[in-house]
Amino acid sequence: MTKLLRRVLAVTASVAALLAGTALAGPASAAPMSANAASTERAACAAGHLCVWEGSVLHEFSECGLFDFHGQGTGTVENNMAAGTTAKFYDGTGTTRWMIPAGSTGTVDLDIVFFVRPCF
Repeated sequence: MTKLLRRVLAVTASVAALLAGTALAGPASAAPMSANAASTERAACAAGHLCVWEGSVLHEFSECGLFDFHGQGTGTVENNMAAGTTAKFYDGTGTTRWMIPAGSTGTVDLDIVFFVRPCF
């Protein structure tokens, strides 16, 4: 089985599992606000946002929910969401790989991130 086919099958299975959990927690909100090219000086992460820098690309999430995310390489994360929330990063099997509390920053391997929940 090819690597791509295994990844597609893993994503399909994990989407079903994560959506089942989302249905219990309530509906997911809108997609990420934007994916903008960052300047050489990294843009600040706005209040109420989860920011993920994938190289020079900035992905911003401003609402709670479960979002598909397929990054590459090592990324920098800044969680500037409301106090008391935690951002969760899931792999292709739906397993939580990283949890970044509000007010924190971190570095994550985006190659294995398939889903992001900005506020939990």
